[in-house]
Amino acid sequence: MFKNCSWCVPHVLLMVILFVSVGLMLGSSLQEAAIMDELAHIPAGYGYVKYLDFRLNPEHPPLIKAAAALPLLFMKLNFPTDLDPWTTALNGQWDAGRQFLYEVNDGRADEILFMSRLFPIVFTILLVVLVYAWSKKLFGPWWALVPALLTAFSPHILAHGHYVTTDIAASLGFFLGLLGFWIAFGQGSALTARPGLDMRGKLIVAGLLFGIAQLLKFSLVLLIPLYIFFIFALWLTGQRTWKHAWKLFRSLAYVFAVGFALVWAVYIVFTWNYPLDKQISDTTILLQEQVSKGSVVAKMIVGMSGVPIFRAIAHYGLGVIMVSQRSAGGNTAYFLGEDGNGGWWHYFPVVFLLKESLPALLILLGGIFFWIGRFFKNWVGVWKRMCSFVQEHTALFIMFVFVVFYWAYSIQSPLNIGFRHVLPTVPFLYILGVSSIKKWFDAAVVQSGLRHIARSALKHGLLGIMLLWVLVEAAMAYPHFISYYNEAGGGKWGGYVHAVDSNYDWGQDLKRLQEYVQEQNIRKIAVDYFGGGHVPYYVPNAIPWEESKGNPLSENAEWLAVSINELIYDIHAIDPEGAQYGHRRYRWLQTPLQPYARIGTSIFVYRLR
Repeated sequence: MFKNCSWCVPHVLLMVILFVSVGLMLGSSLQEAAIMDELAHIPAGYGYVKYLDFRLNPEHPPLIKAAAALPLLFMKLNFPTDLDPWTTALNGQWDAGRQFLYEVNDGRADEILFMSRLFPIVFTILLVVLVYAWSKKLFGPWWALVPALLTAFSPHILAHGHYVTTDIAASLGFFLGLLGFWIAFGQGSALTARPGLDMRGKLIVAGLLFGIAQLLKFSLVLLIPLYIFFIFALWLTGQRTWKHAWKLFRSLAYVFAVGFALVWAVYIVFTWNYPLDKQISDTTILLQEQVSKGSVVAKMIVGMSGVPIFRAIAHYGLGVIMVSQRSAGGNTAYFLGEDGNGGWWHYFPVVFLLKESLPALLILLGGIFFWIGRFFKNWVGVWKRMCSFVQEHTALFIMFVFVVFYWAYSIQSPLNIGFRHVLPTVPFLYILGVSSIKKWFDAAVVQSGLRHIARSALKHGLLGIMLLWVLVEAAMAYPHFISYYNEAGGGKWGGYVHAVDSNYDWGQDLKRLQEYVQEQNIRKIAVDYFGGGHVPYYVPNAIPWEESKGNPLSENAEWLAVSINELIYDIHAIDPEGAQYGHRRYRWLQTPLQPYARIGTSIFVYRLR
């Protein structure tokens, strides 16, 4: 029964890893209120699967939202189809979410929220399984457990893995997209080795994975230039003939055709009951600025939205333009004591170093330095070795280029609102780091003697300590994964001094505030809250508050609760002469960052008298 334990034991360990990871996400989910983006994504997904209507949240593809809404179909819920956010409003996603979660379903918000988060957790586990499967093909089953464990217990994967957002969806999408390319053009045929699966079959698989990726997040359009670059690199480092180039690019066109056919089919389903006149009206208003600037693409999308056969692909194009506008416009952010919306080139590198766990950083940095040193130790024959690497280690080449490309793209982006925007690179970084470390280990195995045995034992011991440290970090971060910073970044209790928003406070602690108010028997409390929760729903005796109202004692409220996002920013204004000035919010508090009590990690409570 156990004669093939070299195969079964790693798989049993993988199952344990998956089981514990799911438990951590479920436990965290049960304790948390809706984070900001879930307020829009949950009603949108329900609208897609219940009514086949894509009027809400068109700036994100449907797949993760629709999957999240599937369990809700069995709950006999009310949906505000007779109210303004659905009937007349332009993309009334936020109001529709508030009504759906907190008003029309008789106190079932927490139940709806928990059930909606089940499929995102499934997507997260699928990502971990794929990390293991691809790594297993590259390194074998035992070494594949290392990147799988790093992914499954990354505080950031655990945080975003149980939210109804597009961040884990993007990570899964890029993984599927690059895996699909490898299946079709690299050494990936072993993953699909079965009778009858010829080159066309592999291209269909790659096309379907590409299409699924496009349905997960619009940033996945970056796969198009990446695929083209990969094809060119394979041609340049292989058979540099026109015949070979034609074969490669023809195959790539086939992949794109299959992928976008899938996108079109899914959008047809989810726009089936979207009234044509409302789609035309919504698209025209949403793109009026682009049309006024003479954008040919925007004009085409507006025109296509009124043609039944093209309306589905027009709605996809609308989303792509909306998300590109959003990215280009930036977002007000706090970073290292400054506020701004133009972005900082060093934002993502600094946030990554402060929020990635220290053991994972050590594994990554050790692997990167070893790989660079090994590859460039001799400049003679670098091009030949590079060509050989691309052809023989296509998977690692694909991953490396993607990480470099995506980080370069992110660094120049003004949208600096969280570690989550570089989350798609994290699983690939883990695989690349482990691949290099494995080479380091293998170098000792081929040698002999007591000295080399001792060195090998030391290496295995160090790796074991690092992996144990990863587990300890995940346990210590629970259940506040969203607020995780490493020890150098101040930990989950002090990391907010560096960067907030989805790095720290996304509104997750409102349920905990409800418990605190009840335990302390607080009769009246002012609440300045940031997030997707609804203050009156959880804290009925609360007064909605903001800094401009001054001291809540004026309303006989002796308690004040403030989300760290509302507390940490500066308020900027312009005086009559045009000069800018600002002040820290709630400066009138004697000790604004030293509260009377702290709810979870992100809500500060002050006793004013």
